[in-house]
Amino acid sequence: MKKALFLLFIITGYSIFSQNLTVIQFDFTRKTESTPVKSNQFLVLNNKEAFYITPYHKVFQDYSDLVNDKEYSHSTRYMNSLQIEDKGFKGLAYIPNNPNLMLYIDPAPTIIWKILSEKKNILNFNCQAAIGNFRGRVYKVWFTPEIPFSNGPWKLKGLPGMILEAEDNQNEYSYIATKVVINSYLKVPEKLINYYNINEGKEIEYIDFISKTNDALLLFRQKMMANLPKNVVLANPPPIRSLEPEREFEWDTKKP
Repeated sequence: MKKALFLLFIITGYSIFSQNLTVIQFDFTRKTESTPVKSNQFLVLNNKEAFYITPYHKVFQDYSDLVNDKEYSHSTRYMNSLQIEDKGFKGLAYIPNNPNLMLYIDPAPTIIWKILSEKKNILNFNCQAAIGNFRGRVYKVWFTPEIPFSNGPWKLKGLPGMILEAEDNQNEYSYIATKVVINSYLKVPEKLINYYNINEGKEIEYIDFISKTNDALLLFRQKMMANLPKNVVLANPPPIRSLEPEREFEWDTKKP
């Protein structure tokens, strides 16, 4: 009898996670500048769809604030976001100093994780540590099998449970879950879903998106260097993507 009740609990719990929306709010911090850049980011998912939404133009203290924000819903602006798929991502993003929205498809490489013995509690979820390398940065993450999705913040995924905390080994990028809502009545913003659906098949390759981004970063650097005093020379400038979350790519190794 107890075994039957336990199985019923497992099945019922999985059903709740599968059919309804789970919303996880992350406190994102970028420490590549003199003043850290912070924002709230949101992972929203069920068994049919998953999106990671990264608003930068406006701070939302809660996912409900984002969903109910009329300024956003009535504007022509879209938020940077990822549509998470089994074999990669589709993404909406703006290139620096370019008002045009880009829709790309990113068949990102699978992260090879090493699960560690370290454990801790995050938001009352039992978590375990793991480390993995993704596009030039090594991340230490904390995941919980108590949330039965192999997702996490941004493009970090592939562990047997939800990633609730992540930080790269240079302490430049971090994601910390601050709120988990299971069986949420809220939805993914309709305008976001519609944009992905309407433009399906119109995505550019991620290598082309990165090339355009690198050109914009290089132009910005050239303008900054042009404004330096005449007697000041920037010797040995670092690689253009040294401060970016993705510093290197799988196609870099394929060059002759």
